[in-house]
Amino acid sequence: MIHKPLPYKIRFAIGLIVMALGSAAGVSIARAGSCEVVPGPVRWETGTLGKHLYVPCANGTHIGLSCTHAVCDPAKFGGVIAGIYVAADREAAYAAAVKMYLPWSCDAPPDAAALALCKERADILKPPVWRVKINGTTTTRPSAVLATALAGPRATVGVLCLPDAPRGLPSGPDIRAQWTGGPAGVVTICAKGTQ
Repeated sequence: MIHKPLPYKIRFAIGLIVMALGSAAGVSIARAGSCEVVPGPVRWETGTLGKHLYVPCANGTHIGLSCTHAVCDPAKFGGVIAGIYVAADREAAYAAAVKMYLPWSCDAPPDAAALALCKERADILKPPVWRVKINGTTTTRPSAVLATALAGPRATVGVLCLPDAPRGLPSGPDIRAQWTGGPAGVVTICAKGTQ
């Protein structure tokens, strides 16, 4: 029997199911939304309570899955995907897999454990706060003019950085960015911080 290829959205959704299937059907596995997926960075984050997959959407939001550490079972992925692909009615097989393995979403968590998993997911999604990086015992850090690479004014350690403004090359896990109160086009090293 020859099958027509599944639409991209269905193939992607199958992939999402596969990424988070648990060994116990429907226990602490959540889906998050539906959208037209766009090329972009897919994030797989591990939190204290579980694992979280984030995929970018065309409208700037995301979709994904979350599952507790106790039920995430990558070994089960292939069997479910294969079952959907060989089914006579793939869309029905996909719908059945969603119903069986992803019975709830973070829009309506069914219990306290699910609510905690969804809260962890939301917390991980928050964008990082960048601050001018500590520079030994000094209270300032050197900066550079982007256009010329010449030294700029010193930046005060701990001040909020502006990661969406033009940036210089990264420095390991840190970024080179403008900072609040600093001149445009001048960057310093910023590290992830807390609010």
